[in-house]
Amino acid sequence: MLRITKEKLYLGEIYIPREFLEKNLKLKFEADFVCVDEEKSFRIHNSNQSSLSKQEEKNVKFLLKNKDKIISDYQESIKKPEPDFEQLKSQKLSEAENYRKHLQFQPIKYKSTTFSTSEMARQNIMTSVLLLTGSTKKYWRDSENNSHEFNAKNFKEIAALISERDTKLYSIETEIKDTITKSKTVNSLISIKIAEFWTKSERNYRQSKNHSEISH
Repeated sequence: MLRITKEKLYLGEIYIPREFLEKNLKLKFEADFVCVDEEKSFRIHNSNQSSLSKQEEKNVKFLLKNKDKIISDYQESIKKPEPDFEQLKSQKLSEAENYRKHLQFQPIKYKSTTFSTSEMARQNIMTSVLLLTGSTKKYWRDSENNSHEFNAKNFKEIAALISERDTKLYSIETEIKDTITKSKTVNSLISIKIAEFWTKSERNYRQSKNHSEISH
């Protein structure tokens, strides 16, 4: 069954915009709606025409005879172009960096309590490390806004935890970026799923660190 509406050509369950027929195949139809059954008889609806013109009949016969190729050509024409290699590489590198930043500023746990590691929190922690002396204490709020009394030692321990996590995150980011940079094809870049790669790399980093600690 072939149908032609104002906007589309239907070949069975496949439809093709009439614009494609007109621009690519130079096939035009004046009738708004044409049906062609298996016996190739024509029925016209919603049109000022009572029958197809000779040229339209010729066009319909051409469509029926070449429908498989026409469908194939149309489907080929709408395939998404392959992403630009360098653009995709840059995108993947940015994804890796943004993923590291996302994890880097997540709250951190210290003595079973969670504390902010935002840029402002980091600055205040380092200021406290530098300015607090001896037993001098300072109130510090956790992620749930509960207040804690911390001395310089506490702030140094939090700073050490943040630094240790940052080191891990930058190490994993470098590994992933190295893999991205060494990729040679678009498909190899597409196959790199940053979150999945990160989880795997983090697991390897942890195992390597544990092995190193045992060796020492």
